[in-house]
Amino acid sequence: MLYYDIHCHILPGLDDGAFSADETFRMAEIAVSHHTGVIVCTPHCLPNHLYNKEDILSVFRMVSAGIAERKLRLKLALGQEIFLDQQFRSTVSALEKGEHFTLNQTPYTLVEFDPYEDTRVVFPALDALRAAGFTPIVAHPERYEFVWEDYGVLYQLKEYGAFLQINKGSIKGAFGYDVQRIADFMLEERLADFVASDAHSPYRRTPPMQDVHEYVSLHYSHAYADYLFSANPLAVLRNQTVHSYNT
Repeated sequence: MLYYDIHCHILPGLDDGAFSADETFRMAEIAVSHHTGVIVCTPHCLPNHLYNKEDILSVFRMVSAGIAERKLRLKLALGQEIFLDQQFRSTVSALEKGEHFTLNQTPYTLVEFDPYEDTRVVFPALDALRAAGFTPIVAHPERYEFVWEDYGVLYQLKEYGAFLQINKGSIKGAFGYDVQRIADFMLEERLADFVASDAHSPYRRTPPMQDVHEYVSLHYSHAYADYLFSANPLAVLRNQTVHSYNT
């Protein structure tokens, strides 16, 4: 089967992801060798970020051309990981104006928060996104302190219309025991909607997802693993309805 990765920092020189084009194409080769068929490039969208939409488009086109030249069986789509903080209203306004990228030009929008953000910012920010017609996908909720302090927040995030994306590294302990424990809880309770690589280089936080798909299949269920790694991310790419998993 093919995996569809909706969160990957593969574009070179735009954030803390791939440092060079060489690293980018190595990441692409690794992803293909482990059966990833589509990667959504999601450079960070941070306050006062140096790169505008045209800068990102230019790099994306260069990488897409390089993948075609190398005849890699990999498709790229474009998005961003949108940082939301107390200034979320201006960020949502910029999204409405088309100044930032949603996932593959759909209403699905990958968002992140400061690890120590207050839920008094998180929930109004999600409300604002929904009111503007966007569907938030919260990146790596297992890494946020407000989730560590109260697992019930995960249910609240879903009630606010958000979908939840776990990092593949969190599942096998790459970010420590506390993060792994929350990832396990999300999988046990079928609260996660996506697993993505959040890859940053060919050397650390790498792109392959096949081994983690196998791990989730073994420890949770094969059907749930397919939902997380394939069916749901493909629905996002096609701008189809994403449903929470029913056991």
